[in-house]
Amino acid sequence: MLRRLVSIPLVLLLVAIIHLDWHLARPHHHHRLSFDWDYHWLVAIPVFALAAAYVHRRFPGREWAAGAANLFLAALGAQVLEPLAEELYYLHRFVVMTDALRWAVFAEFMVAGIAAFAATMLVLKSRARRATSPAGAGS
Repeated sequence: MLRRLVSIPLVLLLVAIIHLDWHLARPHHHHRLSFDWDYHWLVAIPVFALAAAYVHRRFPGREWAAGAANLFLAALGAQVLEPLAEELYYLHRFVVMTDALRWAVFAEFMVAGIAAFAATMLVLKSRARRATSPAGAGS
């Protein structure tokens, strides 16, 4: 059942963008490719709105379940699996990163993203209902 609700390309794209957000937000002294941008979470708004539009179109009638599944898998990949792989590759240890800054950045990005996803989904579902209702056919 979960397989019918998940778009692997969408999940991988979201994983990449969530990871990109970490680079946008982390301080310059942290590592190369760090931009220390306070408004990094703004990137989440168009990305998650487009993800909602894609989910709405790809999974009609199961939008909320599909959205939850795809966003959960993307968050798991970006905030648990990718940092674990990073730790293994760079530090040769099997530990999930517990950096408080990384979790704070992730939380800011996801709150903005989930709000944009939900708002977009509500608008799309409302428009779809109006388009299929008998009263909406003449408008």
